[in-house]
Amino acid sequence: MVGSKEWKIPYTTGFLTRARPPERDDSLVPYLKIFMNLIVLQRELGLLTHAIHYGISSKANKQDEREAYAYFAHAKTELSDVLTQCRLLCELMGWDYQELLEMGEERYLERMQELKDRRI
Repeated sequence: MVGSKEWKIPYTTGFLTRARPPERDDSLVPYLKIFMNLIVLQRELGLLTHAIHYGISSKANKQDEREAYAYFAHAKTELSDVLTQCRLLCELMGWDYQELLEMGEERYLERMQELKDRRI
């Protein structure tokens, strides 16, 4: 009681004890892992882009050569992180990583042949 008025709580404890958390749908867990992997992959691609961009900018502005070298070394590390995330994505999706590497090699060779043909 505050002063001469009695204050009532709008929600009773019965209401609070009846509330239940939503049921967890475990069937979505693999998809959430894939989604989280894609978020991390996107982040790694952004860091790779950042490192290459600043490395090129450092060279173009004729700044300290060591600074450009440091950015390019960092880009190499970021590229390895991108490849790691790609490999983890293959695991989560149930894909054969070696098969994808072979597909990528074939596509690379086709693309190089196309570029060679255009120059002549």
